[in-house]
Amino acid sequence: MGTLKRIFIDDFVWKLLSLAAAVVLWFVGMNMNNPVQNYTVRQSLNLNNIEFLTNESIVLLNEAEIRSEIIQVGLRAPRNEMEFLRVAEISDPSLFDNWVEISIDFRSVNIESVRKADGITALRVDISPNLYPGLEHFSIRPSYVEVLLDTVDRRVHNIEIDIVGEVPPGFELQPISLQNSIVTISGSRTDMRLVDRVSVTADLTGQHEDVERLSTINVYDVDGNIITDRLNLSVTETIINKRIWPIRTVETVGELLGVPANGFAVTGFDITPAYIEVVGRGDIPDSVINISANIYGLEADTDIVLPISNFLPQGVQLRQNEVQEAVFTVYIEPIVTMTVSIPRDNIRILGVSAVYHILGTNAPFNIGISGPRSLVGQVTPNDISLELDLRTLAVGEHLVHLAVTVPEGLTHAGAVPSVNVQISSPADLNEANNVPQTIIPTLTQIPTPIPTPTPAPNENEDEDEE
Repeated sequence: MGTLKRIFIDDFVWKLLSLAAAVVLWFVGMNMNNPVQNYTVRQSLNLNNIEFLTNESIVLLNEAEIRSEIIQVGLRAPRNEMEFLRVAEISDPSLFDNWVEISIDFRSVNIESVRKADGITALRVDISPNLYPGLEHFSIRPSYVEVLLDTVDRRVHNIEIDIVGEVPPGFELQPISLQNSIVTISGSRTDMRLVDRVSVTADLTGQHEDVERLSTINVYDVDGNIITDRLNLSVTETIINKRIWPIRTVETVGELLGVPANGFAVTGFDITPAYIEVVGRGDIPDSVINISANIYGLEADTDIVLPISNFLPQGVQLRQNEVQEAVFTVYIEPIVTMTVSIPRDNIRILGVSAVYHILGTNAPFNIGISGPRSLVGQVTPNDISLELDLRTLAVGEHLVHLAVTVPEGLTHAGAVPSVNVQISSPADLNEANNVPQTIIPTLTQIPTPIPTPTPAPNENEDEDEE
């Protein structure tokens, strides 16, 4: 034990000096064979853990600028390793990048300070080298980079349609539809504050048929400047569907269904509008649109409002801003009955094949007429026609019913009038001394194809018509 102690303790200073000299000699010898050299490289920055910002809803505003930053790094290494490094830098850049990596790490960012800031936050992040074993750095220029950070804002916007040009005359643009009518926009809080509107452009110049076209979605600020490239959009394009249809003018024709209440009658109706403009790709009617209204049970003038679209063919619709409803104004009046006295002179004779005589008094006929009050009140005796048909009567006395014709819209009410008619042959008149006077047919009478001559009346005969 004492011997061992003397070996280490005795002449300790000299022994320590000898060890130091040996190390120096070894180092000198090594450097003479493989000396240490310095080398400067230029590298771009790696952005490590940038997803850390994304997960925290933070956006890096100057990412492109940082990635383009060139960092100069001073390296030191033994000559043989430095030579290998130089060769790798030229022949195998990927290997060189693995040996010399210059980066910043975003995990060092204070997230809360960014969130609390009202706007963009500027921070300095140190640049760190990651070197292959055996390499060491003695300088980095610059030693840090300034990063610009902001919180991420995300909003959903409706896509507006900017129309350019007009469709030709005689055509109408239907509402334009988009394949995607909304878009989600995200970006820095500062950039999102600039967003005013989102739109696509639809050019209608010279178009007269349906068109589908892909269009770019643009984001505008309040001054009308496009800021799309500063933001992220869930979709960047959408399909515009433009429908352009021909216009046609057609007439509205009314039709009444049903009947009014008992004791009432329709005197007429009006329909408005009288003409409408329609568009469509279906079978557009050439001239008219039939619109029907139910008047069942009505007792007074009534306005019936009906949607016009209910009566349009499939594929046809009203032009934009056109009246959407048709109005039936139906005129209803109570049915009244009135008696009109018709002189016997108003009888119209049909056919004369022999001498005839109307027997009985010369009193007028009382004819009952029925119909709407306004029409009945306008009737005069001359508006009612009485006809006596003698065309098939033989010689002798006959009871003949008169045909009664009343104005359109009215009906004959009451019993059918009749008269007794005596038909005589010309020979009977020559034998009789007291033959009744014959009624001479008027111009309104319709003669038979072979008329029988009527003897001239006796000057001494008196009028015996009763």
